[in-house]
Amino acid sequence: MLQTNALKSLATSLTLFFVFFTFAQIEIKPGVFPFNQVTEWPGHGTLIFGVDPSGRSQEINFHLINYEGEISWNRSVYPKNKKTHLIVSRTSNYIYFIDDLTPHNNQFRYNQVGLTGNVIPTNFDVLSIIRRHGYQTPNELILKDIVNTPKALVFYFQLPVIERGIIENIFISITHHNNRVYSCLGPASEVDLMNEGEQFEFIFAGADDETISFSRYKREKAFKDTEFFTFSTKAKVLGYNSIRPIDIQPIPSSVYSLDLDGRYYLNKEIKNFTNTANGYGFYFQGEAYYAAFEEGTLCLKIYGKDEKGDFSLLTDCNRKAPSKRQKFDKPQLTTMNYGNKMVVVGNLNGEQYSYQIDKNGVKEIKLNAIDWSQIRNNPSSLLVGVDNISKRFIHLINDIPYYIEISELQKSDQIVFKKL
Repeated sequence: MLQTNALKSLATSLTLFFVFFTFAQIEIKPGVFPFNQVTEWPGHGTLIFGVDPSGRSQEINFHLINYEGEISWNRSVYPKNKKTHLIVSRTSNYIYFIDDLTPHNNQFRYNQVGLTGNVIPTNFDVLSIIRRHGYQTPNELILKDIVNTPKALVFYFQLPVIERGIIENIFISITHHNNRVYSCLGPASEVDLMNEGEQFEFIFAGADDETISFSRYKREKAFKDTEFFTFSTKAKVLGYNSIRPIDIQPIPSSVYSLDLDGRYYLNKEIKNFTNTANGYGFYFQGEAYYAAFEEGTLCLKIYGKDEKGDFSLLTDCNRKAPSKRQKFDKPQLTTMNYGNKMVVVGNLNGEQYSYQIDKNGVKEIKLNAIDWSQIRNNPSSLLVGVDNISKRFIHLINDIPYYIEISELQKSDQIVFKKL
């Protein structure tokens, strides 16, 4: 049935979709449903969505426009839930529509769509997974993140074990090419240490074709470390690595990424969801870094390997230390990974501090006020330095920026991309 529906959708796309090229614009007509959303798939193109305006069907019809300005394909998915969650990453050749953020009959249901347009509806059973690790309580699982890595889709769960005073950290890795499910336990979190601010939960730190890493801040005796937990795409534990930022008392911060990942949706939909960390340890191009606001100076500091290969402070901050009586809001740390560079943005008390990491090291940069929601959906709009960024969606065709007015998306029977 799925293949039949896919073929019907493809036939519909051939008859209802066309791209009309002029020197200044590209026009695209809708397919099964009117347009209602547009999202960039970094590295691959633009996804344009339509849903049934009557609400009678939960079908989502969408197509991919590539960077040559061509429609690669038109497809439909049929979510099992009225609200599904698009998971997109520039490092992955797959996108996912995740239907559940809490178990449904012990299952998490989702649709996978590959770069070729192949649609696979599937699910995994969390009860069978936690039984492998000696537990029987799937309804007590707390989803903390969903990450779309180069070779696998990764779910990170916490499972409180009250009688032992710990929280188990469970990582489930589902390989893209065959949807096989693997799992492992990370180091447990100790409830008392977490309550005392001596230990924090894990946050996704980076991945490549072979490894997936999460990090957490912890204090052990007199030492303050950022610990990296690394496993393979098949959830084989590969080891632990710690970095020790010296001469800093970090401030607990809210940590965000600019990917459409699980934490983004959990922040929006789950009451009392937390993503707090005492700074943020991450990998970029195979090297470990640590970013945090410092309590005494309120400076944003970034640590990493210096020219000698030693782990040290890579940024300068000459700001005068504030009065001890000065109150400050909870800081925010946001990272943006563009493949050949990483941008770290810190927000504190209405001020913004931005640094860029690339092959030449770390340098402070100036960014205008950022509309995070728009950048998350359309990172190219930041790269090309577009004015009215919250009003325009940018699509690159042969490296030339085209745009649409977002406000016109649902008002017209066609999308017109105009040359910027």
